[in-house]
Amino acid sequence: MNNELLKFTCLPLQADFEDVVSGKKSKISLELTNIDTTISEIITVSNPISEYIKKTKIKKRKLKPGQTTKIEFELSKTAPIGNFSTSLTIEAANKKNSRMTIPVIGSIVAKTIKSKEQSGK
Repeated sequence: MNNELLKFTCLPLQADFEDVVSGKKSKISLELTNIDTTISEIITVSNPISEYIKKTKIKKRKLKPGQTTKIEFELSKTAPIGNFSTSLTIEAANKKNSRMTIPVIGSIVAKTIKSKEQSGK
């Protein structure tokens, strides 16, 4: 990848929900930094699949050089059990080669019910 074309950096590089119990509320956030030499306005090209991600929020869309914003993802409580992989694609308005895709991954696991015998009670 040619680094002179990059307009943003993202930390961490992906939104990894890891294992989330089905029906539980879960949010994760990333930091996006404008590494271009000019102001960049972030536009959304495509959002993560709504079956898994209930809400995606970019706190600040217009960033000065070196300025950082948060991107927040909220997992849907009704996401189906199993692994998922989706993504958010953004770019800087009117800037060639600025498109960036951020992977959003994780696993929805079933609730486990402990019996009184298993819990030792």
